Amino acid sequence: MDKVELEKDVYRWEHSQMLDDNGLFFDGQKPFLDRVTIDVADQDLRDVMVRVRDRIDEVIGTQSWQNISSSSYEQGDFATCQSDGNAGRYTLRDEGLTFDVTDEDFPRVLEIVKELVKPVGYDSVVDSSNEKWFYVDIFNEADGGYVHLTMAKGKGLIMQVNTGCRPWSESDNTEHRSKRQADSDLNFPDLTSAGNQAEQA
Repeated sequence: MDKVELEKDVYRWEHSQMLDDNGLFFDGQKPFLDRVTIDVADQDLRDVMVRVRDRIDEVIGTQSWQNISSSSYEQGDFATCQSDGNAGRYTLRDEGLTFDVTDEDFPRVLEIVKELVKPVGYDSVVDSSNEKWFYVDIFNEADGGYVHLTMAKGKGLIMQVNTGCRPWSESDNTEHRSKRQADSDLNFPDLTSAGNQAEQA
């Protein structure tokens, strides 16, 4: 199975199995204006995922990383969302694909990710793995968003991040783009509606 087909299979499975669960944590529990702002949240995730990949290379072995998105909030890559009647913004990004991680390596990879993302607020782990998939989300319940790890057993590890719906400043020198600028052939779902459903739950 090549990279594109693997990603499409993962996307289809995620969309059918986990979209509602992701939506529950898309929006944070803090009052909207008390949350870490989108510019900081996006940069935090960019920085921490660089450290994650470096640590995996160090502990597991050097990986042939693919599918690392170059998009960022600073470049104007974001989408809009609503929370408690407030207009927010969020980013959704691919942070690496590797075929060099084995099933036996996955628990160590997960520990690395958990350790490094916790200081920036992602500390609530939901493990939905089964006999065919490793499927783990590490949520930021307070501010919103998640770090996502997916690995079809015997296949490639995929890492993705989402900031959740965050406040932003009028002084942000960014230009709205309604669609995520992706590095792959996938069209990921807009989770704004999922976030709104979570508010009503």
